[in-house]
Amino acid sequence: MDTVGSAIIVAAGLSTRMGDQDKMFALLAGRPILHHTVDAFVSSGLFQNVVVAVSGHRIEKASEVLSEYLLGDVEIIVGGKRRQDSVMNGLLNISAGGLVAIHDGARPCVTLDVLKRGIDAGAETGAAVPGIPVTDTIKRVGKYNEVRETICRSQHMLIQTPQVFRYDALKLAHERVDCDSSDDASMVEKTGRQVTVFEGDPDNIKITTVSD
Repeated sequence: MDTVGSAIIVAAGLSTRMGDQDKMFALLAGRPILHHTVDAFVSSGLFQNVVVAVSGHRIEKASEVLSEYLLGDVEIIVGGKRRQDSVMNGLLNISAGGLVAIHDGARPCVTLDVLKRGIDAGAETGAAVPGIPVTDTIKRVGKYNEVRETICRSQHMLIQTPQVFRYDALKLAHERVDCDSSDDASMVEKTGRQVTVFEGDPDNIKITTVSD
């Protein structure tokens, strides 16, 4: 499969649930988490360029961790206050056209198969996200923790990244939608565009706490 577009890796979060350490630089199997994540995208050979958005005070640290990639197609930029601001900064640093994959820097276990499935689904539909089935029972509760409803699991999925979009669709969403959004798909949905789900991976977890 030839290179088909760009990737924006979002890594500018505050890591508030990781205690006193920035999870992007916490070691996993001897390497910083961010290094694992970027390596997965670079080694896949699927992307013409990879933009990594980090907080301003972490630029030097990120440059040190990713130094082996910076002579190639990886660029480090300053992220924004919100996740969507970081993505928009990334969009301004890549060429228009093609597909764009948005990925959480804290998902270092993304596999080549997931990346390929994302590219295939994004190319087919223009807006695609990885999802895995919900296995636990879900209940909607009220103000006093009383059960209001048991949710049908078959109609719900847990959504991951990379989320893959056509550049124009993603750029339009970031220009039109200003309210705080948990992911890019929800922004694209607000523009009226259909988003489809492709097969994710249960091991593609987002590292949020030390126990992860």
